[in-house]
Amino acid sequence: MAISGALTTGAYKAIRQSLEAMTGDAPITISLNSPGGYVTGLYDLCDYIQSRSNVTCLVEGVACSAAYAIAASCSEILIGRSATLGSIGVVAMHVDQTGLDAKLGLKFTPVFAGGQKVNGNPHLPLSPQAYANLKADVDQEYNNLCSTVAAGRGMAARAIKNTQAATYLGEKAVAAGLADQVVSFPYTPGADSNGPQRAAATSNGPKDFMAAWKAIKASEGCDARTAMSKAARQYPGLYEAHAAGVTTKAFSVTTQPESFTAAWKAIKAEDNCDARTAMSKAARQYPALYEAHASGQSERPTPRDLPRPTPRDLPRPGLKDLPHDDQVKACVAMIQADDSMATWSKVNQIGGIPLVKDVARVLRQ
Repeated sequence: MAISGALTTGAYKAIRQSLEAMTGDAPITISLNSPGGYVTGLYDLCDYIQSRSNVTCLVEGVACSAAYAIAASCSEILIGRSATLGSIGVVAMHVDQTGLDAKLGLKFTPVFAGGQKVNGNPHLPLSPQAYANLKADVDQEYNNLCSTVAAGRGMAARAIKNTQAATYLGEKAVAAGLADQVVSFPYTPGADSNGPQRAAATSNGPKDFMAAWKAIKASEGCDARTAMSKAARQYPGLYEAHAAGVTTKAFSVTTQPESFTAAWKAIKAEDNCDARTAMSKAARQYPALYEAHASGQSERPTPRDLPRPTPRDLPRPGLKDLPHDDQVKACVAMIQADDSMATWSKVNQIGGIPLVKDVARVLRQ
C-alpha cells in the first residue's frame, strides 16, 4: 500500500478504507513518502492503525509531520539510509497582504458582527487577540500530535517534544527511537543487504533502551511494540533515560550495584550532584534496591547525616494490582495533576507501554 504527497482529510479516509478492506492477520506494508498535511482526521486514522498489530511502514523518501504520525502508529518503521523522518510539529500561517493591497490602490473595510469574525483576514493586520487565539490552537494540536506519536512509539510525549520538530536521516532516526531499522531499497522482508540493524545485547547487557528492546525482539521474534513493552518492564532505568533523551549513567544493566547506597554514591560521583539529587535519581533508576533499602534490607544503610530519599518518584503502592481500567483512571488523574516525565515514568512502571498508550488516548479525548 503506497501513500504519497500532501495528506488531506479525504486521504485519511481513503487510507482507512483500504486498511479496513485488508482483513485477517496477514502482514500489511505501507510505503510512505509524504511531507505531511492537515491534522483534521489524522488522529482517528492513527488510532485505527495502532489498533492493528500487523502494519509495517517503509520510508524510502520522506515521512514528516502528519505523515510521521501515521508511520509512528505502525508496529514497525523501516527507513532507508538517506530517507528523512520527523518534523513532529504544527504550523499555521497568516498572510498579511495589506501592503500589496495599498500598492494596488485597494482598501478593504469589513462590516461584520461578532468581535472575532474577521480574525485572520488577510486584508487586515493580525491583531494580538487573533494571534493569541491562533497560537492556542497550534499549541493544542501540537500536544495532540505529540501524544499520538508517543503512544505509537511507546515513548513519553515529553521525549517527542524534546525533538523540537527536528528531522532525522536513516541511522540517526533509529538512534533517536523514531525508527526501528535501516534497510536497503528495493526492500524484501528478510533479505536486506545490510542485514538486520539489531543492537544486540553484549556480554555486559544492553547499554541503552534501544538495544534492550531490539535484543528482546530478535530473541523472541515479537513485534517492536511488544518488545518495547517488555523492555520497559525489564529495564525501567533504561526506559526512563531513553524517554528523557539522556544516556544511562553510573551502571550498565548487568553491573547493577549491590545496594541502594552504592547506587546513589556512584550516581553522585558520575553526575557531580548533591546527595539528595543522587538518591532521587537512584530511587527512579533502581526501584527494587530503593524498596529493599527503605524496608531495612539494604546491606549498607545511608549515613545518618545524609537525607533519606522519599518514595515520591516510585509507583503508588497497590496500583499494579488494580484492573486495567482502574489503572487507566488513576493514572489519568496522576498526569492531569502533574504532566511530567517522572509521572509518565510511574505510569510505565505500573503497566508498561499498553497502559501508557491507553492513558495518552484518554487524555486526547
